[in-house]
Amino acid sequence: MLNMELRRDCLLGAAICVFAACGDSPKGNTFYERNVEPILVQTCGGNTSGCHISDPKDPFAIVAGNFDVSSFESVQKRRDVLTSFGVYPYPLLLIKAVGPGKLQFQYGSNPNVVTKSIDVQHSGGGLIEPGTDAYFTLQRWLDNGATENGLRPATPPVTGSGECTDTPPAGFDASQFNTLQGFQSFK
Repeated sequence: MLNMELRRDCLLGAAICVFAACGDSPKGNTFYERNVEPILVQTCGGNTSGCHISDPKDPFAIVAGNFDVSSFESVQKRRDVLTSFGVYPYPLLLIKAVGPGKLQFQYGSNPNVVTKSIDVQHSGGGLIEPGTDAYFTLQRWLDNGATENGLRPATPPVTGSGECTDTPPAGFDASQFNTLQGFQSFK
């Protein structure tokens, strides 16, 4: 009887450990390492030539386009490919990852709005299809500022400049504001 209770307690303890760990991310891994880096390494660095991963045996550590996807720090060295590219509403990384003709943009104003495809060439061709999980993961990460934790950076608080004063500025006419609807109830 004691053995059965001991077994039951061990199994219960093991089950709690397994269930408690299921929802947790691997320790020490960032959003970038878990979600973005595998996409970049597999598509941009894992092809036959490994275009965007430096070879440790290469003394010059040359990578195509000077864009190394082997780490977050390396990717951040090319912030220009992580933000909107020229007139295009997409970052160059996303444009090149999907290949020419897959993304579109509009310019002009009504009634003369023109829609064009983005035909920026990538020597590796299109590697990710728009609408796939990989595409949406990259797009969300890039839209949020391509940060390591995947979140948009906090907006810094805005502070005024100069000294505080209780005196209205010269030429201020309070009577203009007394006629606004709702001012009396606010007052």
